[in-house]
Amino acid sequence: MQKYTSWVLSLQNKNEIHNNDILDEVKFEIPSGNIFSGGWCRPQNDAPGLRAITLISYANLLLANNQGNYVNE
Repeated sequence: MQKYTSWVLSLQNKNEIHNNDILDEVKFEIPSGNIFSGGWCRPQNDAPGLRAITLISYANLLLANNQGNYVNE
């Protein structure tokens, strides 16, 4: 999860592609994590919510286990 968290943080500084905000219109290559440069077919804007749900759940787990320092960082 810490690698995922670091990856999400790195997304915040990526440039837009295909005139879409990469934070909203997300499609990435696996395992490199690079932005997919091919066609996207249709809008898919559920990524911000899914990332938020995942990171909040992880943060709550860490807080419940007295690991709040990582969350605060």
